[in-house]
Amino acid sequence: MQPPWIFNDAPLLLNLDTRLEVRALTDCEIVIITLNKWLDVLYSNKYYLEVYLKYTARRRYAISNQLVDVWDLNPTQIIFKMLVCMAKESE
Repeated sequence: MQPPWIFNDAPLLLNLDTRLEVRALTDCEIVIITLNKWLDVLYSNKYYLEVYLKYTARRRYAISNQLVDVWDLNPTQIIFKMLVCMAKESE
């Protein structure tokens, strides 16, 4: 993942319990934030909300395109394609 990257935000916004394990390969900063604080940040400045909405829209768009790409593939091909996408994303 390349910075800036937000992960595990969907369970936070949906108020769902979740468990996440992260391994940093380089120096980085990880911020753990509560839902109320996250909403405060998003609503404190229209720019922050706009950036986050565009960010989530790009993620959803990429996911939907990946689903279309794998619709007719067998399970092994789907897993391989997902691994390739993850490798490209982490470059």
